[in-house]
Amino acid sequence: MDLPRHLRVDGASHVGTARRLAAALCRELGFGEVRAGEAALVVTELGTNLLKHTGGAGGTLVFRPLQGAGGAGLDILSLDQGPGIANIGECLRDGYPGLFSFLCWTYKPYGTEFAGVSHRYHTAVMQIASLGRRSGTLVRMNDIGKSAMAAGLAAGKPGRPVGDMERAAFAVVREMGRDPGVLMRYGYGIGIAYPPSWLEPLHVISESDDVLEVGMTLMLHVLGIGGTYEVTVDGPKLLCGAQELRFVE
Repeated sequence: MDLPRHLRVDGASHVGTARRLAAALCRELGFGEVRAGEAALVVTELGTNLLKHTGGAGGTLVFRPLQGAGGAGLDILSLDQGPGIANIGECLRDGYPGLFSFLCWTYKPYGTEFAGVSHRYHTAVMQIASLGRRSGTLVRMNDIGKSAMAAGLAAGKPGRPVGDMERAAFAVVREMGRDPGVLMRYGYGIGIAYPPSWLEPLHVISESDDVLEVGMTLMLHVLGIGGTYEVTVDGPKLLCGAQELRFVE
């Protein structure tokens, strides 16, 4: 199959196109299900970032199949055309009005993300802990994270588009004075085979046209608060996870 190796990404539909291209290349290269699923996940992350972090400029994904004595591989290069960071030093200052300014060096926050089993479901947990004097910036981020998580969960009713959850969560982030454009996705689907072994993984992003169904399990996270939820008839139910940032003084 004669497949293109360069793909322009400047619209939501292009992320799905890139994912399908990666899947086709993986089939050509003889990848197994798990590796192909991982490649599709990487491409989705790269494509989504090109849309969210470039001010609408987008960019290009370059795919280069590799063949050698050690086996086959797929090199994926993401080239963005965004404006860049005008003042990196200013962005690292505590209190700078960006979403992740709370990850400053002064108050020593530490993040952990781990997986296990809860109620016979595969689960993942995200937690950020602040050690030492409590930062006002961290407290503010904690308030925004809890409010945004609650809004996303409220939108997670069976039959509704998956994208409604991220749109609701990020709307709260915006209302509380922060730009959600620098955030990663609100979540992703997980299950017994995680890491994903499918080629079209479920992503809880605004651009997703997937529909929530009872029995789905989702890893949802915003600003260091996150856990695994089961979709029930009444909405997402927490299986395991962090409800807020942890302060250790």
